[in-house]
Amino acid sequence: MATDKTLTRSFLRTPWLGAIALLGAALFTMIAARPEWQQALKLESDLFTPPYPEIALCAGLICWLVDLLWFQYQRRRANNAQANLATQLDHIKQSKRQLQQKAQRHSNQTEKLKAFIGDKLLEYIEYDEKYLHFKGIAAEVRHNGVISYDKIQQALRAGQRMNPQHSGFEQALISLSYLWDLLDLSTADNMALHINNHICDCEEYFYQQQLEPDHKLPFVPTFFAHQAIYRALEPSLQGAASELSDTPDIIRLGNSQFQCYLDHQCQLLGNENHIVLAAENLIKNALYFHGQQSTAAHAQHQRVVISLTKNTQAIQLSVYNHGPHIPDSKAQQIYQLGFTTRTEDQIHGKGLGLYFVKQIVAGYEGQISHRNVVNQPESYSLRLELQGQGFEGNEIQTEVVDVQVRDGKPSCINKTLVANDCDAEQPLDCLQWAFRRPLRSIEITAHSNGKTHTINLSGAESTFVKLEPSLRHPPRWALSIASDQQNATLSFIPLDVTGVEFLVQLPLANAQQDTSPEEQQDDAYIETIADRFKPFDQLPRDSKA
Repeated sequence: MATDKTLTRSFLRTPWLGAIALLGAALFTMIAARPEWQQALKLESDLFTPPYPEIALCAGLICWLVDLLWFQYQRRRANNAQANLATQLDHIKQSKRQLQQKAQRHSNQTEKLKAFIGDKLLEYIEYDEKYLHFKGIAAEVRHNGVISYDKIQQALRAGQRMNPQHSGFEQALISLSYLWDLLDLSTADNMALHINNHICDCEEYFYQQQLEPDHKLPFVPTFFAHQAIYRALEPSLQGAASELSDTPDIIRLGNSQFQCYLDHQCQLLGNENHIVLAAENLIKNALYFHGQQSTAAHAQHQRVVISLTKNTQAIQLSVYNHGPHIPDSKAQQIYQLGFTTRTEDQIHGKGLGLYFVKQIVAGYEGQISHRNVVNQPESYSLRLELQGQGFEGNEIQTEVVDVQVRDGKPSCINKTLVANDCDAEQPLDCLQWAFRRPLRSIEITAHSNGKTHTINLSGAESTFVKLEPSLRHPPRWALSIASDQQNATLSFIPLDVTGVEFLVQLPLANAQQDTSPEEQQDDAYIETIADRFKPFDQLPRDSKA
């Protein structure tokens, strides 16, 4: 490196020494060839006799060639050093350009944040009069109800101490706390900021609990999301059956209205009542619109589907209802304060539900979205196991069903009949099979993903309907099964899944502890740039040399 700098800072030496030596040898040879010049210059000597002139000429030529080669060598080194310096300059320019782009990106984010804050301020300034009236009533109730709240709470706790076996006191305390938190949230000037401040306190206590497990905290900073969802569903879960699904972490609930899949390991920061309020509004919205476009044939099989799952960073709550699609023109309006698609004579149509959900999700720094669900064509394979006759083993029969979509509605065709050159009927609303032997098991496989669901039938008489169990989408088919000791009937019903699905994503309690790959890449890039532009006195000795 030092030699390259020397070459670039000094002039290249031209091969003038070799040229002078060559000219001297040529002059010596010319004098040796002309005796009259020797006499005129009085240079009579034996050196002008052969072979000395030829030797002198060869020596001068060799000196000139050596000096010329050395000049070429120095010029190549100078060019290489200049190329290296140009490369280093390009790297520095590229690094500078990347830093400028990064600064510009952060500047753009700052401008977006300013614009976001400005828009939010305008939103809060333009409060709807109905909400301000509701807020005033809530503030008045909260202000005048403090004493009553304390008295009721003390009475319930006293009753719980006197009769600890009675679960009604605990439920009443939970309902009272939920009512008070609802009033507290309704009277906040900024719901999202109010919730976010509480989550920041919970986050501090959560980290303190991780560092000092034995330290007593003023309140529990975390809760499990499935408990909040269950509380929101509890009034509508009459007669619901609960069981574990194929995945051990998933609790499955179901009745004539709901089909629920809840992951019981979704831990969140904050107040459980806030998630209960958000879930209640989503569920009430789903119940209102569910079934508005159901046909009589499919209404008994359609459910409001609620799914709670998680990944490494966040939970995802999805609520599906078989209602009319949301047009693109109203995609953003449905989350605004006071906007509703219901008429004035309908109850609970004040335009507050989805607005509350939006504010709660914003307080958690999460995301809320929705999508219109449409029917999709699909093919299924049904593997039917029939009881054998006498000493024969069980018989396996396979049927292939093709679900088609026409005018947005599903219908089905038995592809096995088509393959066997039978008279294939037109697409039907359902397919039926009748057997003179009882069914022992049914396996149904979707061709799109290869997932198989197995239904085992006992020897006893049974009549029931089985819906497709799925965590990611509403059930797309129903199997109506009737089997006894001698006969069996099976019906395949493709379900109309047209509807709307709301998706809510919230960060897990431990999400802040994990560094994202983007943050790790940014930190590594900044360290590389810092190493490249270190002061000269901080460089290693080898680099200085």
